[in-house]
Amino acid sequence: MKQAKKITGFSINRPSPAWDLLGFVACSSYRVAVLNRIELPRTPTQLAKTSNIDIAHVSRSLTEFVERKLAILLTGKTKKGKLFVRTQLGAEISEQIEKIEKRDGMVVVKSQNKK
Repeated sequence: MKQAKKITGFSINRPSPAWDLLGFVACSSYRVAVLNRIELPRTPTQLAKTSNIDIAHVSRSLTEFVERKLAILLTGKTKKGKLFVRTQLGAEISEQIEKIEKRDGMVVVKSQNKK
């Protein structure tokens, strides 16, 4: 029987929630950039300034990451000074995207803008 190729616990031969999360992050260049920058605690303003991404996109991405357990909010639900950091799952997803980018030389990631 042929073994399924594994990438950090991801099995290519069967669906997994981790693959869904990988696809969710990879389909947006904003999400990829934000997830890669929260290995250390950061505020949305810091992320927006360092990544050159509009604060609305950063905030939306962070909210989605918290909902999907890719990041946690360290400071509670304060209005200002919120600090976010990625979880172990978020780090694994970020690693997978980095591996794919290195393997392929580059990944073309398009944002899904609706007009």
